[in-house]
Amino acid sequence: MQNFRHETGDFLVYNNRRNDPAKAGNGGIEIMTAFIGRLAAMSLSGSALILVLLVLSPLLRKHPALNKRLCRLAALRMLVPFAPAGQRFLRMCLAALPTPEGGFYLTAYRLAEFGAAQVVAFLWAFGLCAVIGPMLWAHVSADAPPHTPDDWLMLLVTGGALVQPTGLAAGAPRGTVRETGAPADARQEREAGLLTYVLDPASRTPLYEQLYRFIRQDISSGVLKGGERLPSNRQLAQHLEVSRITVETAYAQLLAEGYLTSAPRKGYFVQESLAVPPHKPILPRPAPDKPAGQRFLFDFKTNIVDTDCFPFSTWARLSRAVLTDYANRLLLESAPQGEAELREAIRAYLLSFRGIEVSTEQIVVGAGSEYLLHLLIQLLGRERVYALENPGYRKLYQIFEANGAAVRPIALDGKGLRADLLGDASAVYLTPSHHFPTGVVMPVPRRMQLLQWAAEQPGRYLIEDDYDSEFRYSSRPMPALKELDRQERVIYLNTFAKSLAPSLRIGYMVLPAPLLSAYRDRFSLYSASVPAFEQHTLARFMESGAFERHISRSRNVYKGRLEALLTALRESPLAPLTEIHGSEAGLHILMRVKNGLREEDLVRRAAAKGVRVYGLSAYYAPGSRPEKATLILGYAGIDSDRFQEAVALLCEAWL
Repeated sequence: MQNFRHETGDFLVYNNRRNDPAKAGNGGIEIMTAFIGRLAAMSLSGSALILVLLVLSPLLRKHPALNKRLCRLAALRMLVPFAPAGQRFLRMCLAALPTPEGGFYLTAYRLAEFGAAQVVAFLWAFGLCAVIGPMLWAHVSADAPPHTPDDWLMLLVTGGALVQPTGLAAGAPRGTVRETGAPADARQEREAGLLTYVLDPASRTPLYEQLYRFIRQDISSGVLKGGERLPSNRQLAQHLEVSRITVETAYAQLLAEGYLTSAPRKGYFVQESLAVPPHKPILPRPAPDKPAGQRFLFDFKTNIVDTDCFPFSTWARLSRAVLTDYANRLLLESAPQGEAELREAIRAYLLSFRGIEVSTEQIVVGAGSEYLLHLLIQLLGRERVYALENPGYRKLYQIFEANGAAVRPIALDGKGLRADLLGDASAVYLTPSHHFPTGVVMPVPRRMQLLQWAAEQPGRYLIEDDYDSEFRYSSRPMPALKELDRQERVIYLNTFAKSLAPSLRIGYMVLPAPLLSAYRDRFSLYSASVPAFEQHTLARFMESGAFERHISRSRNVYKGRLEALLTALRESPLAPLTEIHGSEAGLHILMRVKNGLREEDLVRRAAAKGVRVYGLSAYYAPGSRPEKATLILGYAGIDSDRFQEAVALLCEAWL
């Protein structure tokens, strides 16, 4: 219920949605609402007096004394007690109007309680307000001096006494920000024990919370010293021209949080242990902005997929089905190794597509292969020596070194990583099915040689990264190294970054049985790093056969782009000067250029023509490089009909 009251100079508004004295009197909507109710309950003579004052208001502004007398006369006219029926009618008027916060002043009163005559009077009041509403709103929102029509409108609302809304000074525009009680000399007021702050009555933040934040900031910054006494509720309320309730509420919050202490008959004091001397904050240096790079017409980068291949409609349909079927389960904590449905879908896919037979208990789902690799390094131990392919994925070196592990670059030959160079390494990270970036496919004899090396000593493991095994164009996908493992020495690692999208950030690994118990003992306390919603959606995607259809469609798209690139190179003047390797699988090829230019010059000249290519030497460990100038061309992000133009620009750059 709404209640207008006049107390200690404060104009307070209460309603059924909010009871905040600090927000009282702000804006003209409350005044308009209450004025409509007052008009509906007053006599015709009272309404006429109001209209006269509105018409004469421009003249009354020039005669403040006369204006004040007429306002007091209106006050006396309005002090006539209302009959019970009039009071009930006033409540009905207020119940029909919404509050600025979106609620209603009264909702419990029913129109059935009122007679026909009162309903007619109700309609008359609203008609009258429709006529004088624009004039009334102009007065409410205008900047007016003391005892102007703004004030006697307040007089009508409150029932007789001249009042001023809390937080608004005489003559100040309503709804504006002013420095409440701003002193002429702030230092003199601080010495007198007063606090001066800028409070904003138009803000959505209550006044008591604004005051609380100001005092807390002064205590934390040392402006208010430890043990210093604060002004009393009454003194600070008078100084800031706010309600005592506002100050009491702010003090109570500071007291509850321990910023203040209180003593009976003495007042409030700053907590000694929390006050700190003033200090200049040390701001961290901003991160350096990346220099604006060159914009290229064509970019043959390898870490990209064609997003047009992604089945958005199918994914959206399955997402809606997951939301409907699982509902609240999606909000619960997921299993540390991943949702059982997704692990089962991965198990079935590995068996049918890669020939790997494992248990769902061996599968661990994580936020990408990089995250899973961090777990593996912790599981296997940082004290090991890890062998990495050279050349290889440069980020791998950074990940291992960031975890404090020793790394040994191992050279490759035409069959892949050389087992005879492993030396003191006890774990090997390799890509046997399609080496990155050379594209070498490791034959079975070399794979068996590595498996034999791992079985010679306990604790040796091979980490197989099967990152793009789905994209093989000339034959069936090569068998995985894990398929040949009979001694539980291979840790299988894969991700959906190439097959679906890099942003999906879902990868998985298959742990050998001897490592599974150690993993659970050490990492079962970790929460799942992939949201349950995405896990269930991907599980549905794989179970429904949509994943296989998507792979088949994407393989055809990428095969077409590979053929378009190879055709453009064969038909160009570069054909006799280039050798192509690694075109049987993956999403990139290697191109050796035999025109006498160094690799760095090839990259630089191509960039000058707006084509970005990548040198193979960037993937070598420090101190080694390829014997011949070799470039890496990724073709997944370029449309088939644009390769002719790209190759023509390369011809201009290199010939």
